[in-house]
Amino acid sequence: MPIGKWGIMKSILLLSLILTTLISCNAQKNGTDNISTDPVAETSKLPMKWDGANLPLTVYIGDTMLAEVSGEGDDSDGHNLIEQMEKQWNEADPARTYFNISSTHSRTNLNYTNLDSYLDGEIGIYKSTNWFSYIGSGVLAVTSYLGEYKGSYIKLSHADIIMNYRDYTFTNDTSNSYNYDLPSVVLHELGHMIGLKHTTSSVIPSVMQPTLSASEVKRVVTAYDISYVTSNYNNVAAISASALALTTEGEETPRYFKGYIEMRTDGNCYHYQNERLVEVHKHGINSTAD
Repeated sequence: MPIGKWGIMKSILLLSLILTTLISCNAQKNGTDNISTDPVAETSKLPMKWDGANLPLTVYIGDTMLAEVSGEGDDSDGHNLIEQMEKQWNEADPARTYFNISSTHSRTNLNYTNLDSYLDGEIGIYKSTNWFSYIGSGVLAVTSYLGEYKGSYIKLSHADIIMNYRDYTFTNDTSNSYNYDLPSVVLHELGHMIGLKHTTSSVIPSVMQPTLSASEVKRVVTAYDISYVTSNYNNVAAISASALALTTEGEETPRYFKGYIEMRTDGNCYHYQNERLVEVHKHGINSTAD
């Protein structure tokens, strides 16, 4: 039975719609449409870092966050408390400058309910009064990141720090033992922002411990932190990923991994990558999720 002119036109229209859908689904926008499906249990073990060409990072401070630290505790160069925490990491590694603190960088605070909404190409530190339903309470802050798989490491391309102002109150007063010390939390999260993960032992003196109590003040990087950040950037290129069943040869489209690392109040900590739990710290005990 002949299809007829109208039948042919309908077939062409349907094919056109299908092709349009396929093209739009494969479009890249900040890497979020090319999130890899590789086994995250393997890639989560890889170190993370920024390429030298991306350093120093310009980190924008949400205006409501900036208002809490401006003019209070400024150092001799006029750096606010957050910039002083960035300076700690800058001075930890004589070979690199991780953060641009030549001037204060600010923008309107972002208060989204989904971490993906922060993937705007602008690195920032923000206050959240909404917080995230899929993360839940018990979390002081998270560092959210986006990175590209490079075989031996994950090359970071975006990161944000989001502070949980819905459930917690932060302070700049080191004598205040009831609220959480804002600079201490920020210093820890800045470590994540430049690629550092948590310490795997609760006895290691480090600002990268996975938990912080309301009575703790950790505003200075330790010898462990200095060794960690320098070795992470000096040695990452030499780390072999030959054991991983992954390759980028012949690929035209880069593969991205997105994730976030929690800082909790209960001594436990969870790392998520591509929306899957990949690593757990429980009171100093480190384990890898299935």
